[in-house]
Amino acid sequence: MTIYNRGIMTKIYDSQRKWKEDNRERISQYKKDWLKKRREMGLSLYDPVKRRNNYLDNIDREKSRNNEWHNKMRDKYGFSTKTMARFGLKTALEVYDKYNRKCAKCDVDYDLTIHHIDHNGRNSQDKGEYVNNDIDNLILLCRRCHGKLHSREYWSSVKGTIYGED
Repeated sequence: MTIYNRGIMTKIYDSQRKWKEDNRERISQYKKDWLKKRREMGLSLYDPVKRRNNYLDNIDREKSRNNEWHNKMRDKYGFSTKTMARFGLKTALEVYDKYNRKCAKCDVDYDLTIHHIDHNGRNSQDKGEYVNNDIDNLILLCRRCHGKLHSREYWSSVKGTIYGED
């Protein structure tokens, strides 16, 4: 930690202020020359508003490129890139094909998610436990059925029927 002596810092600031006052014309001429050179070279002048707008445009452009790629992958494989990242492309395709790209419970063919039968999914990974991404442990459900499955009241009544147990 640096401790500054207020008296010394005041002297430094005073000397800087004095130098600026003494060289005001010189500084002004330097700025004019700099602007003139920038114009001659065809370079843009510093404009904070324009610079911020360019920055925001670049962010929007990058987001749009990113969205285009995600949409392209969704169109190609039929599921999101998050699913690819969590389960791997090969495993996700196997699960989707195993259930003919339909919910195992209600046969809906949109808004599908992959569910771990033994509940050892990504939350288990956060806890340091083993994540079982075996094909026999994964089931394809629509978001509605997946939500019902995780609700406590519904769990006990459906557990046997959804996994083929009677």
